[in-house]
Amino acid sequence: MSKTKSITLREARQAAGLTIQELSAKSGIGWATIQGIETGRFAGGFVTRHRIADALGVPMRVLWPDSLDEMGELFAALKREQQREREHGHAAAK
Repeated sequence: MSKTKSITLREARQAAGLTIQELSAKSGIGWATIQGIETGRFAGGFVTRHRIADALGVPMRVLWPDSLDEMGELFAALKREQQREREHGHAAAK
């Protein structure tokens, strides 16, 4: 697996030539949220970070190297929920 260099959101935004307001409009994420992520006041949720990375045209793992771990956790939770639904559906059918 190749190592991907991590950069900050601010570095990526500035490299794209965007202001916080422009990135907000492009990503559909509020400017205050983007500013909060840039300053470290909060991390932002998975979907929020995905939308920001997509608007910047960079892979999430460049901005947030732990995003692949988080995605794996989300898929595992989804799989568990689907299993519960199948089990519940079978129990209700009996």
